[in-house]
Amino acid sequence: MQARPSTPRRLVGAGLVLAALGLIAALVLRTDAARGQLARWRVPRVVVVTLDTLHVDYTGPYNPQVDFTPTLDRFAATGVTFAHAYTTVPITLPSHASLFTGRQPPELGVMINGDVVPVGVDTLAERLRRFGYRTGAVTSLGVLNAPFNLAQGFDHYDDDVGGRWERWYRTADEVVAAARGWVDRVDEDPFLLWLHLSDPHEPYLPIDAPPDARLELDGVPLSEWTLTTKERYRTTVELPPGTHTLTIRSLRERRPDDTPRTALMLEQLELGGALERLPPPLDEEVQLDAPYAVQLTNPGAEPVGVEVVFRGRTNAPPRSEVLAHYPVEVAYTDRWLGEFEAFLAERGLAEDTLWVLVSDHGEGLFRFGSVGHATYTQEDQLQIVWQMRGPGVPAGVRITDAPVLIDDVLPTVLDLLGLPAGEGLYGRSQTGCWGKEGCYARDEWWAFGASVQDERVTALAGYRWPYKLLWQDRRRSGLFNVVLDPEERKELGRVYGGADREAPPEFERLQKMRERHLAALDARLEARAARELSDEQEAMLRALGYIN
Repeated sequence: MQARPSTPRRLVGAGLVLAALGLIAALVLRTDAARGQLARWRVPRVVVVTLDTLHVDYTGPYNPQVDFTPTLDRFAATGVTFAHAYTTVPITLPSHASLFTGRQPPELGVMINGDVVPVGVDTLAERLRRFGYRTGAVTSLGVLNAPFNLAQGFDHYDDDVGGRWERWYRTADEVVAAARGWVDRVDEDPFLLWLHLSDPHEPYLPIDAPPDARLELDGVPLSEWTLTTKERYRTTVELPPGTHTLTIRSLRERRPDDTPRTALMLEQLELGGALERLPPPLDEEVQLDAPYAVQLTNPGAEPVGVEVVFRGRTNAPPRSEVLAHYPVEVAYTDRWLGEFEAFLAERGLAEDTLWVLVSDHGEGLFRFGSVGHATYTQEDQLQIVWQMRGPGVPAGVRITDAPVLIDDVLPTVLDLLGLPAGEGLYGRSQTGCWGKEGCYARDEWWAFGASVQDERVTALAGYRWPYKLLWQDRRRSGLFNVVLDPEERKELGRVYGGADREAPPEFERLQKMRERHLAALDARLEARAARELSDEQEAMLRALGYIN
């Protein structure tokens, strides 16, 4: 038998050295410092933009008939768009909590606005800060203020929406201005930046809306205000000696489709100053279908200043008003997103930036009688925008063959950065959607709506793709194929009563699980940490329409 030729000793030694070096490199790359260095080299900047209350049908990437979202259209042409993306709760805080943790709201105990994100949960900001990124956020709604604890992990968390008790939101131009300032300070350091834009959220009012109320003294106009912005207004009236009439008058023009409930409402009126006698503040809302007037008497010989503090809103705005204003607000959001994109390009920071554009939930907009969100689980409220662009993301790709969830954002971002997501997350990386392995597909998932005021589950949706079981307290329910019937017009089976035809087997399966999921969600709502809202936080939730 022929002897096997021997390997030269020096080659054996070289091979062992190379193997040892490879082992050392592998061990080194497992350290956070090395992983972070590699991630920052691969993706030096991550910009997450959340688009609050954005209905997908009002965007070009999801509706070809829309022509007022050129920035979103450009992101679709240069990145990835997920055609079937969903939140599992149409409420701002819990939806954002899922996005930034990869975990479900019931697991977090963050079910409604006003809850608090647990300190122990690991957020995207905490993860990236640990890997050497600077982290900043600029938010635009009071429900995301720092006390609700989504700020954890951010070096800079700008939630100043207008000062104490004055306003509970800020507009896209204000958010972008604040974000520019932070980027200027971090300069070229690797960073994670979160921009939260909420112009499409109620109140549906363009930034250049005309005044809707006037303050008068003895019939003489003093000032005009836009109560529907839901700000608290302060002004000082110079009151001459004698008795006078202070009047607040509605300037809102009536619309043909106004309902009996539609009216400009004065929510509060406080008077202060040096007068001996002042009328007590309003203890309930006043409808300004007729002018609201108070008598003030200055018994002295000199004029005195009277401070007037008030706010208001439009109650039950009609369909024509909302549907006229909503697309204007979406266009305004898109414009300022484009302005920020251009700003990064001008600073030389656009290259190698990973962009993540996600809406937290949709809006009813009068389809099936629902106007807003939170308490409903129809496609209008649960479908979301999700677009990505940047390193590792192909251009012009539209993912249509599988649904994805907002919980998947965190692991997907970490995967693109080459960072570990860890164990126990509900979310899964969806980078496989544009690779050979395909999307991570869930056989089943559940979503819910809840009343922030009553703290109870009001709606439930069970998905077994493409089928969806819709259950809503005191509203229409049934089984739908949401791919063939995205507007949920054709019932395949009914929760109450018989079906028009034989329902698919998914109907019976989801029906059996509905009560169990509903009971579990109700129990989780009751078991979560008790909310201790301050007067200011309650006023904010009321001003934004979550508490009547």
